[in-house]
Parts: sequence; structure tokens; C-alpha cells
Amino acid sequence: MPSIGPVRLDVLTPEHLDRLHAELARKVGGTTAHHVHMTLATALNVATKRGLPVSSAIHAVSPPRRAERAIVTLSPDEVDRLLAAAAGDPREALYVVAVLLGVREGELLGLPWGNVDRARRQLGITGTASRTLEGEHVVTLPKTSASRRRLMLPLLAVDALARTPRLGDLVWPGDDGRIMPSSTFTHRWEALRSRAGIRPVNFHALRHTAATLALEDGQPAHVVAAMLGHASVATTLRIYAHVTQVSTEALVASIDARHGRRLRVLPGELRGTSGGTDWKVVAPQGVSGAGKGNRTLVAAYSPRRPNRAAGDLRGGKGRAKGPEMDRTLGPSPGGRRGI
Repeated sequence: MPSIGPVRLDVLTPEHLDRLHAELARKVGGTTAHHVHMTLATALNVATKRGLPVSSAIHAVSPPRRAERAIVTLSPDEVDRLLAAAAGDPREALYVVAVLLGVREGELLGLPWGNVDRARRQLGITGTASRTLEGEHVVTLPKTSASRRRLMLPLLAVDALARTPRLGDLVWPGDDGRIMPSSTFTHRWEALRSRAGIRPVNFHALRHTAATLALEDGQPAHVVAAMLGHASVATTLRIYAHVTQVSTEALVASIDARHGRRLRVLPGELRGTSGGTDWKVVAPQGVSGAGKGNRTLVAAYSPRRPNRAAGDLRGGKGRAKGPEMDRTLGPSPGGRRGI
């Protein structure tokens, strides 16, 4: 590990970790630096459990903050153009599954035919393609149990898989029949992206697109989390907060449509004579009842003392007594009495 490789575990200090963070900040992003810190913390914890003398410095230093990245997604029109451009490509089904179900690149490149059941319209995710420190491409177990999942396939994906040629044990292998290197796949993705005429997004944007469209379609967050293989629905809500905000606005709109307003306050006119007893509130012209279940009040304000409220509301009838009254409330014609 850079900066602290030669340092003994029992003499590790917060200053060593600060230098590590500084070096990481110059070379990698915040999210990667955060992962490095947490991996180191896990390794030191394991060493402690095995009885090795380990410094407690890791507990005195906060991990680097994750980088806040904007979520980039394709528009529905771009999705249509992508699917049209992918038709006839040997990896058509790969792009379809990615943009509709949000399956990760490594999960797709490590997918064996034995995990595909077109008859039942199911796809099993049990591993992910990765590269070892020696540069060898292998299929490893997913990092969490939630990532090991079984997905139902849309008909579009079933049809695309039926057209996928079998070239070995893997569904989408490299030219040599083994795991396709990520660099090779990136070149092929960029070529398809160019043919489709969509924005220069990375392949991971298809995963974000699948999740965003599913949430916009009204799918519950826990269903989308299961589709993506997130260990917690909180992860889904955090990443796709931009969609859940829209969903919240839609929720409020649906509540307004279902219940409407139960109380309306409309401007009115206070009529009467100074010193008289026959004061009343007159509703604006054209105002009628507020509808079933609703109550409408008409407020009249005196220009002399607009900030001093007076009058009373008895059983829904407003009654102003004398010229000292600044405001009174009363039912509108046809409206319900009382609040």
C-alpha cells in the first residue's frame, strides 16, 4: 500500500494515514480513496483478531469522503435508439439486459449459459468477471449475498438471447472464448454508442437508466433494489434521490387529487352602517358552495385596522358588531357553516 507499506502495524500513527490520504487525493477519486481506507481498516481488524500487535491509529482518522457524482442516464428516446442500433449485434442481448434490468458489466461478462433459462424467462447472477493482481481475468463471487440474485427477463431480452450465438460456456466471451477484457468491451460499447447516435456516456449509465426508468414507472424502491442487487434499499434511495424527489411530488399531487381542499378562505366585503347592528359579510360575486365535504369561509377586512382581528365565529356565522370590527368571517353562499 502506498506511503505506509514499510510501516509496522504496531507503530502506525494518524500521521501515516494522513500522508496516505494525501497521496490518494492526488491520484484517485474520493470514492476510491474511501474504499482504500475501509479496506485497510478491515485488514487491521482481522490482524487484531488474530492476536497481532496493531496500532489503533485507524480509529482516530476519518475516511475520505466519497465523491458525489451526478447520475447520468439515457432518455427514453436514446434507449430506443440504442436498442435499434444493437439489433443484429452478437452482444445485442447484453445491451438489452443492461439497459432494462441494470445488470453490471462484470456480471454480464462473467455470465455462463447455465444461468440462462429462456423457457422460464429467468437469469441467474452468481458471479462477476474481474482481474487479478497478476492480470488474469477470472469469475469471482459477488461481494454481497444481495448481488447473487435471480431476475425475470422481459420478452425483449428473451428474444435477444434467442438470437445470441453460443461460442462457449460464457454467454458473451472474448474472441478467444474466455472472459472478455474490460478494455475490449469498452471499445465495442463505444462503437455501438456511436452507431446509435447517443451521448458519450459510459456503460454504467445503462444501469442508472434501468433504475431511474423503473422508479419513474412507479416501481417500489425495494423492488428496484432487488433488481440491482443492492444490499440495502437505503443505497437505492441515496443514489437515485433525484427520482424519489419526483416521486414525492407525484405523491402530493395524488393526495391533492384524492382529497382536494376541505377549507377555502375567500376575500369578501364587510357591509353595514356605523353604529348599526346589521353587519354582514358578502361573498365575492359568483362564489358558490365549495362542494361535498368542503367548507368555505369568506373573510372581510377593514381598511382602517387591517392587522387587528375582531368578530366572532359562532356555529359558522360571522357577526361583526359596530365600527370597531376589523375582520369577520362568515360562510359563503351555499357553503357549509362552521369550521
